[in-house]
Amino acid sequence: MIINKIHFNLNRWAVTILILFVVIILTILFWSINKGIDLSDEGLHFAFSNPNTINNNGLVNYDLFFKILYKITKFEFSIISLRLLKLSSLVLLFVLGLPFFRRSNFSVLDKSFLAVAIFSCYTYLTQSLSYNTISFVLVLSYIYMYTNFQKSSAFRQYLWSLLMAVLSSLCFFVKPPLSLVLLGMIFVLTTISLSEFKWKDVIFKFSLILLVYVSVQMVFQIIFSDYAFLTVLKDSLEISTYYGAYDKSILIKRIVASFKWVFILNIVGYIAAYLLNKATVTLKAKVISLMAIAVLLAYFFVSHRSSNEFDVFQYGLMITASIAIGFFIYFIKVQECSWHNRFIIILLFLAPFICTIGSNVYFFRTSQQYLFFWFLLLVYSKSIGNKMPERYILTWYFIFASFISAKIYNNVIANPDNQPKLSTNFVAYKYGNDKWIKLEKNQADYLKNLKVKLTQSSPNRKEIIGMYAMPGDIMLTGFINYYNPLIWDTFQWEFLKDRLNDNPKFKNKPMPILISKDLNVEERNNLENYKVVDSVKYFKNGYVYIFKPV
Repeated sequence: MIINKIHFNLNRWAVTILILFVVIILTILFWSINKGIDLSDEGLHFAFSNPNTINNNGLVNYDLFFKILYKITKFEFSIISLRLLKLSSLVLLFVLGLPFFRRSNFSVLDKSFLAVAIFSCYTYLTQSLSYNTISFVLVLSYIYMYTNFQKSSAFRQYLWSLLMAVLSSLCFFVKPPLSLVLLGMIFVLTTISLSEFKWKDVIFKFSLILLVYVSVQMVFQIIFSDYAFLTVLKDSLEISTYYGAYDKSILIKRIVASFKWVFILNIVGYIAAYLLNKATVTLKAKVISLMAIAVLLAYFFVSHRSSNEFDVFQYGLMITASIAIGFFIYFIKVQECSWHNRFIIILLFLAPFICTIGSNVYFFRTSQQYLFFWFLLLVYSKSIGNKMPERYILTWYFIFASFISAKIYNNVIANPDNQPKLSTNFVAYKYGNDKWIKLEKNQADYLKNLKVKLTQSSPNRKEIIGMYAMPGDIMLTGFINYYNPLIWDTFQWEFLKDRLNDNPKFKNKPMPILISKDLNVEERNNLENYKVVDSVKYFKNGYVYIFKPV
């Protein structure tokens, strides 16, 4: 009785502390929601939310979602409302998961931990709704549907598979490779679910799923005449054979390397669980196990030490989560696991890899945004495995809750990406139709000066080309990104320039002025068909140069 009371009180205090972490995170997000902006990444997300944005021959086409919404409501998103949209999407996603949490017998402690974990999307990059956030929302919704699919009647399985096809098709506007992988997974999952394999039933199911997938694409193609499913598919294939970071061989190597490193860290966690839970472990076994852990960790860190991208704090959450997976998996008896449970575990484990398909950013860096899948895997594996000691569960939960909160504070306030700290002096900056955002004074002055210079250089034309990663600079000065806002490097500029020259609507159209912050003297002088006419002091360092076509 006394032990049960102590256990109850401990859990109650643990839940209270986890809820306090949620409050701290929400306080950070609401306090910062009207402050600062990353003109590159968040500027891109803001550009895609604007109904006037031109996005030709782009592989990322989720701007069509906002354009449909604008056609219906005439609502135009601001930076603040775009941030609120991301926050509300994550809260809604957590609420939609509650039926799955109940079916899986998650405790109040588990749900409280997951309430913290859902905000891990904020541990990397911007506060605004992005294509990464949309990928996360669609894939997690897809997995929720699969959990219903397995335990439904045959008719409901048809409905769930068709809804999963809709989500897969919507993913095509965000990341085409991800969309095709999700579509293929539906075929696999529906085939496995058949009680009796008959070619007639399989062909009928596949045809119906494919019809729904294509129908979603056709609806968008009818509404938006400039959008073409086959063109995007063709460009996706072409860009994978193009030189540079998007070459398919480089992307495949990245995925394989990511699997290897995660697997190594999984083994570390599994060995640690073995040492802590095995009743009798010989001294020899302990020594060998500890040596194995030391060698594996040394191999991981030594191999990553030379990378310019590697940072222990930046990657720490991913490293810890990878180790925790191995630790929690130790408690699962695979032979007693149903196929349904195995598939859910496999899906949750693969989800971050699936979401990063087509990304040229290193897995341990970008996948922080998708860590909720792995946190959900930890809780789910705990619920179906052998009884895990309470002290281990609480330790892991508090490690992750503390790490997530610290990372969010660092990423949003202390060291936000590509922008000043939010602890500096801010002034209100107005843009668009009476919209505003608080910016650090030097950043606000830079945008004001740039707006004056662009108006002087292009008084009768609003389109601007930004090189490189300058969609936010253009949008916040009242101009429009020409042809496509996603010009991040020389590779993307060359790729899009080829498409622009082949597009009959743009082929004979005079080029607009161009701005750049990343070209050296030689590159500025050698920029084909352009010459420098003016410059503006950049808010961080250096200058932004303004070019006119010749």
